[in-house]
Amino acid sequence: MTTREILEVIKVTGETFFCEIDPNREVINIGSHSENDIVITGPGIAPYHAMLDLRLKPYQFKQLSETGETKVGETILSPSASREMHPWDTIEVGDYRITLIEWEKVEKRPPPESTIMQMPDEGTSRSLARRSETALMPPSGLAVRPPDQVDDAIVTKPVVPEYTIDAGQTLTLVFSISNGGETVADFDVSLEGLDPNWVTITPARVHLLVNQLASVTVSITPPRDPTSRAGQYHFAVMVTSPNYPGRMSRRGATLIINPFYEFTIGEITPRQLTISWKHRTATTTLTVINQSNSLAHYRTEGSDDDHACSFEFQLPGENVRLANQADFHLASDTTVVLPVFISARKHQLVGLRNRDVPFTISATPLEGTQPPRTVMGRLSVRPLIGPWLSLLILVAFFALAVFGFWPRMSLNVSPTEIRSGQPVEIKWTSWPPILMTLKLNGEQLGDTRGELTQQPLATTRYQLTADTWASRLFSNNPITIDRTVNVTPVTPEIRRFQAQPPQVNSGEYTEISWSVTDADRLVLVSENVSQTLDSLEGSQKIRVEKQTVFTIKAYNNSLPGKVIEQELSVAVSPPPGKPAPVILDFRVEPSTITEGQDVIISWQVSGVEEVSIQPLGDQLPPSGSVTHTPTETMLYVLAASNGQISTHALRQITVNPIPPTPTPTPAPLAPKIELFTVSPSQPIQVSNEEVEVRLDWVVSGRTTNIVLTGGPLDRDGVSQLRSEDSFTFFLTEDAIFVLKAFNGDQQAIRTVEVRLQESPNRVLPSAYNLFGQLEGNPNPPPDNGTLLTWDYDAENQIIGFRVYRNSGSGFTVIAAEDRLNSSDREYFDPSDDPCMSYYVVAVYLNASGQWRETAPSDQWQTSCP
Repeated sequence: MTTREILEVIKVTGETFFCEIDPNREVINIGSHSENDIVITGPGIAPYHAMLDLRLKPYQFKQLSETGETKVGETILSPSASREMHPWDTIEVGDYRITLIEWEKVEKRPPPESTIMQMPDEGTSRSLARRSETALMPPSGLAVRPPDQVDDAIVTKPVVPEYTIDAGQTLTLVFSISNGGETVADFDVSLEGLDPNWVTITPARVHLLVNQLASVTVSITPPRDPTSRAGQYHFAVMVTSPNYPGRMSRRGATLIINPFYEFTIGEITPRQLTISWKHRTATTTLTVINQSNSLAHYRTEGSDDDHACSFEFQLPGENVRLANQADFHLASDTTVVLPVFISARKHQLVGLRNRDVPFTISATPLEGTQPPRTVMGRLSVRPLIGPWLSLLILVAFFALAVFGFWPRMSLNVSPTEIRSGQPVEIKWTSWPPILMTLKLNGEQLGDTRGELTQQPLATTRYQLTADTWASRLFSNNPITIDRTVNVTPVTPEIRRFQAQPPQVNSGEYTEISWSVTDADRLVLVSENVSQTLDSLEGSQKIRVEKQTVFTIKAYNNSLPGKVIEQELSVAVSPPPGKPAPVILDFRVEPSTITEGQDVIISWQVSGVEEVSIQPLGDQLPPSGSVTHTPTETMLYVLAASNGQISTHALRQITVNPIPPTPTPTPAPLAPKIELFTVSPSQPIQVSNEEVEVRLDWVVSGRTTNIVLTGGPLDRDGVSQLRSEDSFTFFLTEDAIFVLKAFNGDQQAIRTVEVRLQESPNRVLPSAYNLFGQLEGNPNPPPDNGTLLTWDYDAENQIIGFRVYRNSGSGFTVIAAEDRLNSSDREYFDPSDDPCMSYYVVAVYLNASGQWRETAPSDQWQTSCP
């Protein structure tokens, strides 16, 4: 079992492709330029965007461009930075995700061919050519020039055996073909041995009579790019004919493409280098791309103006570095990445800043006329002792001081879920013990550690804040810790509230007793007197002069604004001979109104001379009715007393606020009946037969329904009609029709009356003597067809004729009276259906003015196959 490594490249659109990593490969270039090993395009992708260095494990992924963007997880990789890439790591470049995949395979298979550079240990590679290779490397698909093959039926003339052109130029061959056979034939021209994208044949097929000659133009245009390799290309022009199977004419020739030289170099990566006393040599890489169509010889050199640096180049497969310059050969359409090692000739011991040395690296072609290409870089030489070391020490001391005086604290509140009034224990600790301000809910604490107990009545958030000079340097806000105690409110419960005895004589005592739980405050209210009770359970004797209502109110601090209350009424027996007042009627209507509306208050009480109704006032008559305008929800209280015994009644009304004024909805507009007619306007009736009439109407404007009634439709009629439509009826008597158009509550109405007229006594005879036949067409049009002729003999006047045809699915009209008037006697059917039947009828007016058809003629049958 062997391990296989590939790069999986997935685009956001779902496109996926793979690149297998050859174990002898040193680098893989990635970018939008076509010279890269992995070509990806899109926003944010530079021409030479990144490089995967395979010389060490784990592999090193380096970003080469300063403008493009590369993400590793959520981190954006900075220009000239590198990152280790392990199996199953994913790098995001623009719209692409590149994943390194590793698994085991059963057998070792050769890697797929590609244009990326190979760097084997034996010193040979596909990109870096051996010096013994020739500059012209024949890439032709044919090993030798094909021999000519002649044929006496397919006659061709020989072509020039050898042509020489430059890449990008067009070679035009005029090739003659002659039909030497005994039949008219088509001849196909093709070319073998060259890339089909280079070749254009005009025309590719010719049609020749016997002994006829034709010329064919063959244009060959190898593009000016590395795919048009310099060298010899053997090809053959072949002519075949489907009319002469197994025969062929072939003419062989050789195309020589001259070499051209083009190249480009990428930016050195990285371009900004740094060396120090510990690391005295910096490494960068130079990418050279041979865009020629043949092997090329290059020289790389490094230099700086002050001669402060030394340069070394290492060619792939070489163990020795070359000083200052390196010569190498590079095969066509390949790329080489050369490591460049730069070191300083002198190093500073002490310096206030780094010494920057600009340098250049150039690549010069030793063939062709192209000028050298140069890229620039900068080398920063660090001194042994610099200002940053002192600054680093000061920063370290400052950071240590900030760390030592940075507030650190803890806050513990237990428990965090309680009922109102239960105790809560609060503990805190903090650091540093000096030069710190510590507060709990805004109250300064004296100790940096401690504890206290509180009984919160409602949900409370405890906030511990601390600040020192260190925290104030970075923020105006103190360091804060929050803890929340959730407090469940407690609702008081009135378990007992009673009076013994519940009814007494005027001036006697009754004992009020009560028992209440979970209350912080207890109030007893009677008439207009209230008193706070000292205990939640107890009793009290109270003298009662008249009927009295006692109310006990319980409060708990966890429910602010809420009271639990209960009423208790103690009746007073009236003295002998004087009846107790009775409230016979007390109404406040309506019970719910809108602000600004009135209510009517009516009452009737017996046994008293006057009553009081709050808030209307006192000294009101025993019965009456008044109007009142409340401004808010209100309670009306009626009280009646005869001096010894009193009674009262309560009525509450609800006052709602005035709702906002709604936007008025515009009233719908009535539709308009533009047209409502009957045709014929005066229909004629013969005897008692039905008469056909048609109603037509047009309605304009918006409609919600259109209804037609009357005549045979009765009162229900037909609804949901269209705004423009018609309806046909068969009437035996006079009728009146009504059309109604509705738009909500708005409507429009129109009527029409139909009166049947008696027909004259005379009756027109029916049409007769209609006969015809099929005839041959002496002057046929461009398409085949059938000519039908007929004759007609009758006394009454006709309107025209109708022709019917049956093609197998029933008779249908193919020509009507609008095309065949009364003088026509023939019709040409252009249909080429081989089997059809026909007949013809005449159209006439009957006595009631209606159109009718005569009896059909005999059927005429075409000859069927």
